[in-house]
Amino acid sequence: DNTKALRENPERNSAISARIPAERWGTPADLAGVAIFLASKASDYVNGHLLTVDGGWMAR
Repeated sequence: DNTKALRENPERNSAISARIPAERWGTPADLAGVAIFLASKASDYVNGHLLTVDGGWMAR
C-alpha cells in the first residue's frame, strides 16, 4: 500500500484530498464500474483510449 503513510498522516491526507476535485482518495470500488464496462459488450468498439479514474485530478 504505497499511500498508507500519506493517508494516515492527518495533515498530508487533508492537503492531498483538498487538491483532488472529488475531495477524497480513490478506492478499489471506484474501479468497479470501469472494469465492468471494459469487460462488457458496451466497450466492444472502444479502442486505444486511456480511461482515467482519478477523481478529477487530470481535469483540474
